[in-house]
Amino acid sequence: MNLLNLCLRIPNLGILLYFLFFIVLIPYILIANSNLQILKYYMPLMVALAHMLSLSGHSKLFGNLYDLQPKNFVSFVSTNFINLFALFGILWQVISYAQADSTNIPRAVVYGIILFIIAFPMARQGMKFVINNVDFYLRKKTEMTFEYNWHLLTFGLIYIIFLLGLQAVMLTLVDTSRKKSEEDKMKDELKKYQNNKSKLEAEKAKLLKQMNNNRVSRNKAEKNALEAKLKEAEQDEENINDLINNIKENVDNYSNLNNKNNVNNLEQEVEMQNNQGNIQNNTQQNMERARELLSNISITDLESFAKKQGINV
Repeated sequence: MNLLNLCLRIPNLGILLYFLFFIVLIPYILIANSNLQILKYYMPLMVALAHMLSLSGHSKLFGNLYDLQPKNFVSFVSTNFINLFALFGILWQVISYAQADSTNIPRAVVYGIILFIIAFPMARQGMKFVINNVDFYLRKKTEMTFEYNWHLLTFGLIYIIFLLGLQAVMLTLVDTSRKKSEEDKMKDELKKYQNNKSKLEAEKAKLLKQMNNNRVSRNKAEKNALEAKLKEAEQDEENINDLINNIKENVDNYSNLNNKNNVNNLEQEVEMQNNQGNIQNNTQQNMERARELLSNISITDLESFAKKQGINV
């Protein structure tokens, strides 16, 4: 006795497995992982999946799972429970859409109508039409053997994927025609800023890690280069100090010269003229010294030293 025969001996085993796995286990996993957004899109698909298994699966396993015209109590309960499960998912999506755009209720109604048409008429009558015609065509045109009706399961899954694509296109057209409210715009901006914040935090962590690596891997050559730059900066600072002292000396000399010009004594004036000549000679020498110092110092050095001294340039 193989496994299939054993399963066939258990009544309505396919219904039990379907409800246990697709109605209980998968929703429980989604809820436990806080994936409620996925759950509300998952629920309307149960009609198409159940109908596909009823049409393509073994009649003793899935015959009473979903029937367009229930023939017994088990089929009636199973079919209507799956319908209610899918309908609840549709209502959930429509209410969420209406809350996101409370100013345009008619668009939410169109949104719900599209979901209903795809989840019920196209998943019920459409699925039956596709599977019956595929089975008829393949059995008539080919000589292949279709054990366990694998061809029906394959084309049934393809049709479900087609329904999902059609639903995505139709709902996207409805959604793109909606004008965003101020609240939606603010939500979009908030999401953008949150994404930028997370990117900045990642970049910050990356830079900190890189800085720590550089500190650890800093070698002797980098240390020597820094010491050389430090010595060069100290030399430039000494040159600038000499220049400043030289300029101060020139200013003092000119101040003394102007003070002595105010004396009216002729002898002092003559003597002052002699001293003036000496001072001018000294001043000329000091100016030459200043030019020499300036030739050794770049404008960048002066600006950097001035910033160190707190002088705006």
